[in-house]
Amino acid sequence: MKKRVTANPNIRKHWTESICKPEDIRNGWIIWAVLVAIFVVVVSMPGFERTVTPSYAIAAQAWWNSQDPYATRVEFFYLPHSAIAFTPFAYIPFHVSEALWRIVTIVALALGVRSMARVLRDSVGVDSFFILSITTIALAWDGARNGQTNLPLTAVMIWFAISLMRGRYWWAVVWSCVGMLLKPYMIVPVLLAIPLYPSFAWRFLIGVSGFVALPFMFQKPGYVIDTYQSFWRMIVEQTHPPAEGTLFSDIFRTAYVFGLHLSDGVQLLLRAAAAVLTLGFTFVAQKRWGAARSALIIYGSSALYLTMFSPRIENNTYVLIGPLIGWMAVELWRSRSPWNWFGWGTLAVLSVMIGQREISHLIRPEQDAIWMRPLCALALALMSVVMVVRDVRARAPGGS
Repeated sequence: MKKRVTANPNIRKHWTESICKPEDIRNGWIIWAVLVAIFVVVVSMPGFERTVTPSYAIAAQAWWNSQDPYATRVEFFYLPHSAIAFTPFAYIPFHVSEALWRIVTIVALALGVRSMARVLRDSVGVDSFFILSITTIALAWDGARNGQTNLPLTAVMIWFAISLMRGRYWWAVVWSCVGMLLKPYMIVPVLLAIPLYPSFAWRFLIGVSGFVALPFMFQKPGYVIDTYQSFWRMIVEQTHPPAEGTLFSDIFRTAYVFGLHLSDGVQLLLRAAAAVLTLGFTFVAQKRWGAARSALIIYGSSALYLTMFSPRIENNTYVLIGPLIGWMAVELWRSRSPWNWFGWGTLAVLSVMIGQREISHLIRPEQDAIWMRPLCALALALMSVVMVVRDVRARAPGGS
């Protein structure tokens, strides 16, 4: 007969275990369901106009009418594939399209966060879906309202990193192509992965060749070539540092707010140097950390680089670092260090400062509320480096 084991009432569990219980997986899904419901109602209301999806719809219609999607009355900063993919939403009633698009994008983000929580559960020992959901939704609000592709892009970047971790390189190729369809930003994690995963690199060359050829299945070759040329001209123009005073949220816009005006050449040099440092940090983390977390570093490093150094980054794009903030909170919980209260407090403050633009106005009322978020991303980047170094040293022989 087995002896019954009773819990020792004198052993006190860590307080964070109260939000990592199995039932909180259910609560996490409830939060996502509420978010979907809210925005389905919002976009279905008469007079709703705060959306970017008409840009996608107009580009899709231009594609099928053999017109230049980059010469329409709206701005379209995506590959031709994006116009093709949005076609089902472009030819149905506006409010129906808006509601369905919000469901697709928010559910995709929720599934990506759930996948990340499962990976972290294997290395950390608790299911952090609820925590990751809270930090992600806090930064996803504006993007969900506007219908931004940044929401599913965040999920795709996570799935891309997980596929690399599991050695599913063809799936990584698929996710890289889906990510580029959603937004050209996907090139950043791809370029990080190529030197770190040679088995992915050659597969990507094959996959991206098919990806480039895909539009030829839907239109005449001459039109497709012209469209690619228009896309390339647009990309070259967009990669130049924006004019001073424009509403973009990279680190150089913050420098401009504080009176530091850097030339285009200096900005380009600093972006390149940051890319090299990001690759170096990711390489070191790959060698020193466990497989799960080292692969997710590709997602985290890419998200931080984009939010600090992409010349066309917008406030809505900061949803990319929502899951990262939750991950950092989970890593702090795992270490059980006396300094963790300071770390959690810092993450909470940074999350509020990123999510609430009004704080920027309180500090500098005369400036647009876009300068603070790059500083917060920089603080997160420095904090992540400290956490990785501390964890690596603790794992080393004789580490404390």
